[in-house]
Amino acid sequence: MTQYAVVGVIGTCAHFAILLSLALYLGSTLSSTLGAIAGCVVNYMLVRALVFKTNAPHYDVFPKFGVVAIACVSVNAVVFHLSSYRFSIVVSQFMASAVVLVTGYALNRNWTFHGR
Repeated sequence: MTQYAVVGVIGTCAHFAILLSLALYLGSTLSSTLGAIAGCVVNYMLVRALVFKTNAPHYDVFPKFGVVAIACVSVNAVVFHLSSYRFSIVVSQFMASAVVLVTGYALNRNWTFHGR
């Protein structure tokens, strides 16, 4: 999980860069969601190569990762939106990211890259 979290920091940096760049123009929830999508792309490439170290073809792994990513983007949007009523966008995003980290790792380890 430690490697997954470290790799996730890189994806989270991409996520935060987009969130903070677009929040004033597109609103915080949409900007957070777009950032989460960008973070998912970064995470897929790094998780596949560095954490689970799979040589499985993309057509086998990427669809599963995509399902997990959609679930995680959805979880991110809900947690972010609900927490943003009470907290700043930065605190809300950290909270959402923590939930997504645990959810994404469990799903990717047990389903996407299972047995790899």
